[in-house]
Amino acid sequence: MRSLFFALKLLLLDGPMAALDESRKCKFFHYLKWLRDEEGLPIIHVSHFLPEVAHLASQIATLKDDKMISYGSAEDVMSDPFVQDFVS
Repeated sequence: MRSLFFALKLLLLDGPMAALDESRKCKFFHYLKWLRDEEGLPIIHVSHFLPEVAHLASQIATLKDDKMISYGSAEDVMSDPFVQDFVS
């Protein structure tokens, strides 16, 4: 990332991996995990690709029609019937 500020308190990402090839996606994913785990930076990651989010997130919220319909750990949310219908 060329434009990351080092005094961040929160990183908001909206579909950051959508246009990346697999190699860059993997590198970016590991960088995000490093920011979260080593630097303690909270990350809000907005995405329509739930498997990507589930591997990175400690907490997930799913929205439908601008309303939050589930919130919790990745495991709990991914087992939600609505999310199961959305993923399949």
